[in-house]
Formats: sequence, structure tokens, C-alpha cells
Amino acid sequence: MKTKWKITEIYKFLFAIYFFVVLFILYTGIKTFAVSGYYNLLIIGLILTIPLIFYYLKKMKNKELRNIKLNEKQEKFKKTARTITVNLENAEIISNEWNEEIVEELNKHTSLSKYMNYPENNLTNVNRIINNVKIRIPIKGKEKIVQFNIEMDTKNLKIKMALKKETTYYYDINNSEMDFLDLSFLYENQ
Repeated sequence: MKTKWKITEIYKFLFAIYFFVVLFILYTGIKTFAVSGYYNLLIIGLILTIPLIFYYLKKMKNKELRNIKLNEKQEKFKKTARTITVNLENAEIISNEWNEEIVEELNKHTSLSKYMNYPENNLTNVNRIINNVKIRIPIKGKEKIVQFNIEMDTKNLKIKMALKKETTYYYDINNSEMDFLDLSFLYENQ
């Protein structure tokens, strides 16, 4: 496993070097084209961006395929797994809420605005809420604790859980890696 990790780290490092070389070639190509009219470096840089585009598209497609396979695996597991109906009224919700300043628009004065007393019209306060939900599920005399985080308004989360009242926990006694709690109702109408 460590060898595979080292190889992936080497690939990431080589990819980063390749990416910055392409950016450098594009930058120098644009500069030389603007000054002297030569476009050789610009064309080389554009040709070298083609593998980057294909890599990005392949990565996006692989992500979609993984999601599809995971959904198929869960659907197949649902048919063979044991189920328990879980009462959502007993769920513990711990809410973490904070305000965060985010930059809406970057300009040349953004970093100086703090020090030069410029009006900070490009900063916006955003209210962030992350809820930690803990549900205790009794399985044949033992207690299984399912815990997850969800970014949602606490009131909306409580309302959705109160309306649903109960959900299903799918489990396998021999293989607990596939166990999951059906939370699809939380993401409906969002």
C-alpha cells in the first residue's frame, strides 16, 4: 500500500511540474508574441494544454462513474441487507454556527483595503452552519452509533427529521463496511 501511495505522490508532483511548465510556456509565448510577433511558444503551450484538458475530463468522468457504481452497490446491498427502522426523534444534533467573511470580487486593492482604510465593499459576511447528528441504533442487544455532519440550517434539519419521523438502517452482520443509514430525505427539495 505504501508503494502505491508513493507512486501516486510522484505522479502528483510530476503533474504539478508539468502544469507549471505549461503555464510558463504560455506566459512567455504570449509575451514574445506581443513584443515580436513570434507565436511558436504560444502554439507549443497550447498543444501542451491538450493533455491537461483530457486529464480533467477523464477525472470528471471517473468521478461520475464512481458515484454511479456506489449507487448501484447500495441498491444491490439494500435488497440483501437486514433492515432496522430508526426513530429520528432520538437523534442528537449539535450545531456549529459561525460568521465568515468572504471576498466577492478580487481587485488590485483587495489586499490593501485592510491597511489603507479603503471601504471594504467586496467583503460579505456569510453565516455558516454545520450540524453534527448522532443517532444510536440498537442491533441485537448492541448499540451502533451513526454520526454524520451536514451543512444545513438547524431549523430546516429538525423540521425534515420531524416530518420523516423514521428512516431505515441497512446492515450486514458479517460486513459492516456497507452499512448505511438512508438519509436521502434530507437532500430532497434542496
